[in-house]
Formats: sequence, C-alpha cells, structure tokens
Amino acid sequence: MTLKPHADLKTALDMARMIAWNSELHSEALIWSGDYIEFFGLPPTAHEGTAHQAVHPTDIGHVATEATRCKRTGDEFFVEWRDWTGERWYASRGRITPGTPGQSGRMVGVTWEVTGRVRAEEALGRREALYRALVENGFDAITLLDADSHVLYNGPRNAAIMGRGPDDQPDVWGELHPDDAPAARIAWQKILTTPDVTLLHQTRRRHKDGRWIWIEATSTNLLHDPHIQAIVVIWRDITAQKITEEKARDAQMLLEKAQEVGRIGCWWSDVADDGALFWTKEISRITGLSDATFDGKVATFFRIIHPDDVDTVKRASHAAFYKGKPFDIEYRIVRPNSEVIWVLARAEVFFDMAGRPVQMVGILQDITERKRFEQSLLQAQKLESVGRLAGGVAHDFNNLLTIILGHAHALEKLLPSDATQRRHLEAVQTAAQRGSDLVKRLLAFGRKRPLVPQAVVLTELVAEAMQLLHPTLDARIELYCEAASPDVVVRGDPTQLLQILMNLALNARDAMPRGGRLTFTVDVAALTADDKRPDPEMRPGGYGVLRVVDTGFGLSDEAKAHLFEPFFTTKGVGQGTGLGLASCYGIVKQHGGGIRMHSQPGAGTTVDVFLPLSERADDQPEVPHEPANGRRGDETVLVVEDEPRLRELIVDALQEQGYCTLAAADGETALAAAAVHDGPIHLLITDVAMPSLGGPNLAVRLRLIRPELQVLYVSGYTADVAMRDADASAFLEKPFTMTNLLRITRELLDGRC
Repeated sequence: MTLKPHADLKTALDMARMIAWNSELHSEALIWSGDYIEFFGLPPTAHEGTAHQAVHPTDIGHVATEATRCKRTGDEFFVEWRDWTGERWYASRGRITPGTPGQSGRMVGVTWEVTGRVRAEEALGRREALYRALVENGFDAITLLDADSHVLYNGPRNAAIMGRGPDDQPDVWGELHPDDAPAARIAWQKILTTPDVTLLHQTRRRHKDGRWIWIEATSTNLLHDPHIQAIVVIWRDITAQKITEEKARDAQMLLEKAQEVGRIGCWWSDVADDGALFWTKEISRITGLSDATFDGKVATFFRIIHPDDVDTVKRASHAAFYKGKPFDIEYRIVRPNSEVIWVLARAEVFFDMAGRPVQMVGILQDITERKRFEQSLLQAQKLESVGRLAGGVAHDFNNLLTIILGHAHALEKLLPSDATQRRHLEAVQTAAQRGSDLVKRLLAFGRKRPLVPQAVVLTELVAEAMQLLHPTLDARIELYCEAASPDVVVRGDPTQLLQILMNLALNARDAMPRGGRLTFTVDVAALTADDKRPDPEMRPGGYGVLRVVDTGFGLSDEAKAHLFEPFFTTKGVGQGTGLGLASCYGIVKQHGGGIRMHSQPGAGTTVDVFLPLSERADDQPEVPHEPANGRRGDETVLVVEDEPRLRELIVDALQEQGYCTLAAADGETALAAAAVHDGPIHLLITDVAMPSLGGPNLAVRLRLIRPELQVLYVSGYTADVAMRDADASAFLEKPFTMTNLLRITRELLDGRC
C-alpha cells in the first residue's frame, strides 16, 4: 500500500532519495510513500506491503530482530542492510508513535540508500588496516609529538627498538645522550619554526638495558594540518650501520696508512669518460698534485711524467689496451717543485662484452728510495769488483817487487861500498819501495790491509792532520776546525784514518788553486734502519762523522759517478795516481763505515766520513810483533812458490845462510818431494794461493806425516785476508826483503816465533 504524503514532503523525499514508511505495531505490512518496487529496483513480479523482498536474505533476520526489539522497548529503530542484489546498501530509521483510542500504535520511518558511504567506509577501513600493518610490521618506528614534545602516539615498533614494554612512556629528552642534546634542541627549534619541512638528524639514545644506540630520525612539522596536528617523527635503529661505518672508517684509515707507509696509491681511469682519472690521497702526496691543482684528466697527468719517459708510458699503455700485455713499468715523475722521483705503476685493463677497453685500474708506488739504494748497491758492487781486481793485481805485483828487492839486495852485497854503481842500485830499491807503497794503497782500496784498531778521538786526529797540513797548504787557503761534538771517539786504525784526512785535504787543496777555505768538522750521527745510509752495508747505530768542506771548483755528476774507482782522477796527466779517494773508500769500508759526498760545479765539495763509535775509550793499539835478528842455520827447509824467479831467489838466500832446501812449484809437487825425502823437514815456507793445492791445505797434509813441521806463509795479501782459514806459525807479507825472510826463518826454528 502506498502512503499519500503531502506534495512538498514527497518532493523533499525524492530529492533526498528517501522513501517513507509506516506500519502498525502488530503487523509486518508496510505502507510506503512512493513506488516501493521502483525505489529498490525490485523485479515487476514483487509485491508491495513487506520489506522482506528488498532485503538481502542474510540480513533479513537482523532487520526483523531489530524491528521487534524496538516495537517492544519503544527505542528508536535504526538498521543498515543490503538490498536483495547484495550490491547496494540502505539505512532505515524509525520511531514508535503511540496509538489513540480506537487505533493501535505505529512505527513511522524512512529508508535511504547509503551505498556510497558504506563503500567509502570500507575503503577507509582497508587503508587504515594497511597503514596499521605498515606501522606495526615495518622496520621504522613512528612517534607523534605535540609542540611541547609530549608523546601523542607511540607506534608498536618504538617499544621493541628501545626495549620498553607496550605501556612504558618514552622520555624524549631524558633518553638523549648528553653530547647530542645541544644539537637535538637546535634541530627541535628548527622543526617547530618550519612547517612541512622534513629534517633528518641522528642522535644516541639510551636503551632500557643501559647501552647507547644510534637513532636516525626524519621529523616533519604537521601541527598546522587539522587532520594530524602533530610533529611526525619516523625513526630507526642504525647502531649496526654505525658500527659498520666505524669499521669501514678504521679500514679506510688503515688502508691509507698502509699506502702512506708503503708509498703506494690506487688509481683508476674511465676510458669512455674523456680520459677521466681518479686516485687516492697517497698518489696526491707522491705526485705533489693536490685536488686543487689536478683536474682529473689523464692528459694532465702525462704532463708531469719525465719527458724522457713519456713515450715509454704511452707504449706500455697502448700495449695493455690493445695487445693485452701487462702494464708494469717504472718511470720518472717531475713534481711541481721540480723534484724528480721514480714510480712503479701496475695496472689491469677491463673490457666490455665487445672486447673494447673501458677502464684501467692500478697502483702507483714511490720507489725513489729503492732506486737510490739499487744505485748505491750497484756502485758498491762495482767498487767491490774493482777492489778484488786491485787485490789480485797487488798480489802479482808484490811477487815482482819481492824479486826486484831480493836481487837488489844480492847485488848490494856484491858491490863495494864506494862503487859508483851503487846509486843505480839505490834508485832501483827506491822505485821498488814506492811500488810497494802503491800496492799498499791498492790493498787499502780492496780492504785487504790489516787494521791496528784502537780508540781514536776524532778532534785529536784532526789536530794532528792540521799540523801536518800547514806546511803543505798554499798560504791563501784558510784552515778551520769546528767540533760540534768535541768528545767523539771511534774505534779504528789512527794511521789509516789520518791517511783519509790527508788524502781528502790534499784533494781539497788541488781544487782551490787560487786559495779558499778548508774546514774540518767533527760530529755524531745516529742512523736507524729507515735512514738513508751512505753505504748499504752500514749497520744501524751511532757513528762519528768527519766532515771535510772546501770552497773549490766542485765536481760534475760524471766525475762523481767514478770518484772512488782506482786510477780515476780529475787532475791533469802526471798530477795524480787516482788512488787517493779509492784508498779512502777502502779504508772506510774496512772500518765498517761509509762516505757521502756532495758537490756541484762551482759550489765546492763536502765529504762526510762515517765511522762507528767506539764502545771503549781506553783501547790500546794492537801492535804487530816485530821479528828479531837471525843467524845462520843448517836445517832443512821446503820452499813452495809458484813464481819461479821468486822461488829461486828464496832458495839462494837460504842456501847462502847454510840451510838445506827442497823446492816445489805447487802443493802437489811439494807433497811428492816430502814423500821421497828421507831426512827431517824442519820448516815449510809456502805461498798461500797456488794452483791445485794452496799453502794452508798443503801444511795440513804435511803435518799429518811430519807433526813437528814449522810453517811460514808468504803472500801478496795481508794476513787477515790470506790466513782467514789457516793456522799459521808465522806470516810474511810480500814484498819482503831476504833479510826479513831469514830473520823470521831463524826465529821459527829457534822456537822464538
């Protein structure tokens, strides 16, 4: 049945998309204000009078129950339900009107469609569920604060991060690390004064277990937003990240320190990026190019490569890029201050899928010190080889000098004391003696002269040298002594050390033909394993330093490269032997020291002689035993010498003194001669170095069958070199006179040596 409402009410209901209804309390029949079937979109077969046809079957019970309850209690009726299709939602609201005499009470109400609102509420519910899932299950925590930093909302992740219970209220400022509080308050004031701006900040907060954890937060001021009216803080625990960052920083610092210590840096170049070049801090130190002076281009780097090495680097780069060869080269770099250094570069080229080079990654190492050490070592090895050669030459020359002196001595005995020929003989002896001195200087260079070590006060040594120099120096040369450390004591042979000073001083004199200044300085130096030492073989420790400085014409680089080589001289023909500095070098090396020279043309020369400091200041010189005078004898002597003329000379001298002699040219022949000799052999005189069987081994084998045998070794080398592995009764260094030979022979046979 259709209710006939007032026309204005009908218009209002239609505009509101509502339909009015009423029914008696005891009846389920409804009276509608409009077309019930049309309003609910019912099929034409539906009939008016009941709402059950329009209600979805699953909602009928709910609607009927609510209507019954309201009729019974008189409460207002309100229910939402789905229509018969289940696609639309409706809301019904009604009120009980009391009955009058003769009429029962009625329920009067309206129904309207709420599908749009229900769908919106469902969508909102889904969004709220999604947001809740994000808040409750996300990694980040969310806190809403008011302008006074009071907590309005604390997400469930907050308690988990800070170790609090779900009902524990956070203390925003009380949990903050004291060191972070000032910056945090400044950030808070900035947040309050800048709406809609998101601020990122990191602080430390105290966990419930007492430890400090790092928090990273983004804060946005939405106090002005009527729907939010809060400062939204989204934050997370970044403690693990901070620990990782700290370890990464430590590793980076360690890497940088390792690169600094090793003088090695890393670099990489992108071929496609217009030759862009990147490198680590250490390469900036190596090259001297700072970030401000380097534009990151390969072409710029090539400008600091030494001009003589540019083509080498380019060829190596081309071979690495296009021939697949290893990039591993050494070249020089000219730093901005004009200093030239050596570097080692190694790299690997990376290619794309088409085989085109795209990137080069490598290292650059400063190897300047290594290069200098290699140069010093090569020079030392070169000089050592020359020294060995000098020693060999000296050995052979000593044989000749011994022969010359021996025959000169024999002739001297034959000539009358007033014979005019004696002056020629004396000239021969003088020349042989000068030759002997020359040999000693050669042996000094080869470090084959014996030392007589003792404590030497360097200032006293310099004073003695200055006394000797005064008469020989040009009056225009001023002589000075400066003792930075007056009590410097070294252990060495004072005679040989004095020879060093004299040689250096005389060289300085010759470098100042028009006069100048010659200065001796005494100082000390402590050399560590990391210091650049004048000689690679020098040990770390304390050294006394003798410095000789002149204001002469200086030396060229070419001259300095050969300065310590025997027979090299910068003087004119006939003005020098070239053995002065060579012998200085040998003496200093023999003392365990080193020589450093600095000289430039026109700027004078400075020579530093490093000598190990003495551990004792009361050492006494170790003086060699002086042989006593000899007499005639009748014992049997076996002479073994591979130089025939010297062997004959020794045999003749012995026989003249009454000795019986056996002679052999080498060790094997000597063994054979001793084997067939029936009588005793009292003394073996043998050269040390001989073919097939040397003197020391010969003596050992002879003493197995003749244990009483005395041995006298002779050699062109000194005892400390020649007898290094031998047990000698006595030793005589060549060149020697027959007088000394006979004297030592007698002493050995008399048991006085």
